[in-house]
Amino acid sequence: MANTIYNEYKNNLVTGTVAITSGSTDFGVMLVDLAYTPTETDTFATLSANEVKTSAFADYARQDLTGILVTTENPGVTDTDDYIKVDATDTTFGANVTITAAAAVIFKKDTNLTNDPLSILSYTDFSGDKSSSNGEFTIVWNTNGIFNY
Repeated sequence: MANTIYNEYKNNLVTGTVAITSGSTDFGVMLVDLAYTPTETDTFATLSANEVKTSAFADYARQDLTGILVTTENPGVTDTDDYIKVDATDTTFGANVTITAAAAVIFKKDTNLTNDPLSILSYTDFSGDKSSSNGEFTIVWNTNGIFNY
């Protein structure tokens, strides 16, 4: 499955409702299983049934997206490669956890920071299930950014 930017987030960018900026602290990452097939029109309710979670281990909890950096590639250069890149610090879901996940979803946390998303931003496909067995589960974000546009 390809990486996806959700329509809800595209709308929120245009209307100014949700913008991701360098140093933002109000975005999170959740894991989803292989049963979830994303479409650009999905809402949080659509994907939440496939969230990888457990009440037994806090490490399974949604994690904050930290170290967000938004940069412009090739600013001021007239060519076809200009784009905005959104990157962040790699996200770890624990050091001694057993997790199987197929993708990560980035979301905007609500204004009370209770981790209830107002908006889902993007889906990052792991190209199949990735697992940890009593080890560290870390998402190493692509060097080209989590997404660029």
